[in-house]
Amino acid sequence: MRFTVVTSGSEGDTRPLAALCRGLMDAGHQVRLFAEQSTLGFAQTLGVPTQALAGDIRSAQLTGHPMQKIPLADALTSWEKFYFVRLR
Repeated sequence: MRFTVVTSGSEGDTRPLAALCRGLMDAGHQVRLFAEQSTLGFAQTLGVPTQALAGDIRSAQLTGHPMQKIPLADALTSWEKFYFVRLR
């Protein structure tokens, strides 16, 4: 089965999802984790396929400004778009 995991949170949000992705991979599933670039280090260390989203969660947290809309659709593959749209 194929899984797409998406978060726009901080590293505290991304790390547990990276561990979940690793577990799914170990169980034989295909997984890709989408998150802000600065939060993907742990997932990459675990060998989880990742894709960086546009935006900067750290500067948004420091300035107190909300993040801009994340252009997710441009980063998804065709099968991920299918499931993302179906789950909305």
